[in-house]
Amino acid sequence: MSGNDLIFNFFSENDPKGLEVIKNIFFKIISSPTYTLILNYYDKEDVFQEFLATKILPHRNHILDKFFEQQSGLVSYIQRMTKNFLADVYASVKLMSENEISEVIISKDEDDEDEVKSYFDLIGKREDYTLSIEVEELKIAFTKRLSDNEMLMFCYQISDSKELYKSKYFNDLSDDALYKRVERMKTKIKEILKEYSFSAEAFEKFLKEHSHEICKKLEVNNHG
Repeated sequence: MSGNDLIFNFFSENDPKGLEVIKNIFFKIISSPTYTLILNYYDKEDVFQEFLATKILPHRNHILDKFFEQQSGLVSYIQRMTKNFLADVYASVKLMSENEISEVIISKDEDDEDEVKSYFDLIGKREDYTLSIEVEELKIAFTKRLSDNEMLMFCYQISDSKELYKSKYFNDLSDDALYKRVERMKTKIKEILKEYSFSAEAFEKFLKEHSHEICKKLEVNNHG
């Protein structure tokens, strides 16, 4: 039975195997380097119980209705719920760790220019943190799942100078062989994005802000 089916059975029949799948998803995500700061303050079991009590159990009927006819997306849905929940926890822990101000202190004097800003005024909206965390996870997933040769092919795909890139790194491949490799890489990238439930926005941010640096480092380390 798939993880999707087991999770659905937890919501519909309180199947403990489904709860175990949810717990494993949660523990895998919170144990990633992205959330190390959280585990400096809280035990992961305690964080999971909070997630279960506030995000899972109160919404079981909604989730059942949403996935009643098709359970195939449940794992990805739980992954996304987990990441959104942990983004909030991360922001809260970040607040504690830096001893920042947690709420806006409204100036008593309308003309007071020294009004103290809240933590979120200082760091930006919560969504910015969520996206940044997701992009960091995407970088880790790519590094883990793609070999150097596969990453080099990915770098070729996103390069603005494909002909130069091809002559330098793939000159031994025929056009047909290169095309097939590109198509295989497209498929693998899509599989990674789907498996981890990464958003298109996170992928675009990754391409814009991090891919160039990764590709340059790869070229130097592997091809001089």
